[in-house]
Amino acid sequence: MARILALALTTCVLVPSLARADDEATAEPASTLDPSASPTITDEDEAPMEILLRRLVKRKGNIVASPNFLIGRNPFATPTGAVAVTGEAVRAYLAAGFTDKVTAGAAYSMVLNDGVGGTPFTARGPLTVFVSYELLHKGPLDVVAGGDLVVDLAGRDSNNQTVTHFSIRGGATARLTVLKTVALYTGSPLAGTPQTHQLSIGLYSKARDTLSLPFGIAVQATPEVYAYLETNLADIYLANAPTDAMGSSKRASVLFSDVTPVTFGGFYSLSRSMEAGGSLLFGDLGDAKYFVFSVGARFHTGP
Repeated sequence: MARILALALTTCVLVPSLARADDEATAEPASTLDPSASPTITDEDEAPMEILLRRLVKRKGNIVASPNFLIGRNPFATPTGAVAVTGEAVRAYLAAGFTDKVTAGAAYSMVLNDGVGGTPFTARGPLTVFVSYELLHKGPLDVVAGGDLVVDLAGRDSNNQTVTHFSIRGGATARLTVLKTVALYTGSPLAGTPQTHQLSIGLYSKARDTLSLPFGIAVQATPEVYAYLETNLADIYLANAPTDAMGSSKRASVLFSDVTPVTFGGFYSLSRSMEAGGSLLFGDLGDAKYFVFSVGARFHTGP
């Protein structure tokens, strides 16, 4: 359970949306409807109320911080079969703009209760140190590349003893925004979070190396309401692939064919510098009784 929650904790989420009414769109000044005009801010001292219109990196000197509380329900193996257990965890991250194009930060997670009776509390968990670099910010398109170092202080060896596991991740976020209300994206389009959801390589024995293809849609339903739906189109196993029921190694896990991972979520902007929200993650929508639910807030300064 601890490993499942930790994985969910280190996987950043959130982003989709519904278009505004046509009369609102046509009421916009001509300059904002020009495809070459950037839908995001340029020289303002504050971020816009709409999350969808914000850049994916923070400007130099500005920060973003977020505490989160998570509840997970997952199967736990016992000598008499699998039983469902519920556990709780917390996660927090802090990031800052080091230049107008570079944001770096760290996230830490720990399990409060893994749902298994008698398991003592431990503050050990995964620490993620990340950096993001803005490659493109022009018109409706944003592209940010990034890299992470994950230090899992609650890793397990073959004897189920606690050890430290190291992993590296790399990838990019690409976000295409349409009429300032809908965005299609891959990665994690929230400033101050790890942007690297594609390549994951474990630097420890029997680590599973994967190449993932995340995809999401985000909707800015109103200036305050931001919603999203996110999934994973496929996981391609590069090393230590899982086995199927026949004991053969699987080359890939494909959406709908093998599993249907889905995350629903959203934020409500209380001001230009604070929003609250939550998400509901299903590892496989076909077995929806197992999930991770999270609630949290984001605090930030400037654009």
